[in-house]
Amino acid sequence: MTFVHAWAQDAVSLASGADAAFLCNVIHQMPPPERHGVCTAAYQMLKPGGRLGVSTLFCEGSISPATRRFYLLWMQGVRTYLKAHGADMNVMRVKPASLQFFTATEHRELLTQSGFTQVEVEEPVVPWSPEDWQALSMYSVFIQGALGPEIDPALGSEALRATAAGVYEKLGVTQVPRGWVHVVGRKPRG
Repeated sequence: MTFVHAWAQDAVSLASGADAAFLCNVIHQMPPPERHGVCTAAYQMLKPGGRLGVSTLFCEGSISPATRRFYLLWMQGVRTYLKAHGADMNVMRVKPASLQFFTATEHRELLTQSGFTQVEVEEPVVPWSPEDWQALSMYSVFIQGALGPEIDPALGSEALRATAAGVYEKLGVTQVPRGWVHVVGRKPRG
């Protein structure tokens, strides 16, 4: 088995005839008009019968109404932390086009419109611990998406990690449910 790690736009020239392709927590980072092209490129690089998997925790419905208080308190804590360290996040900023979340149905349609069949969608809910959020809070793309590009990534990571555990303690919880979308489609044989 050979794994190829590449930009989606270059994958066709690097891995034609692949058995599988997987887009893990990346599709939401692309502007919606570009998502179809990436899935079509994946379709082209797969051999007949090959599968494409798309997985994201950044999708419409991933945050249940019951957990919104966690996120609100977390971002309030982050903003207080940033201010204490001479920075401030722009809470009124417009969400970038690349972070416009799709629903599970829109993810299914994306693969179907790209030619995939036997498209299956799962929407598991995963319990996240403070350590899970602290690990995610070390990724620059998450930091920028959550706090904005004007925040220094090192300071943003520090703020996110330092405040996550405190919110769990304040709410008296050990985990916060977070929804995911997993979509798998097959390139038809022949």
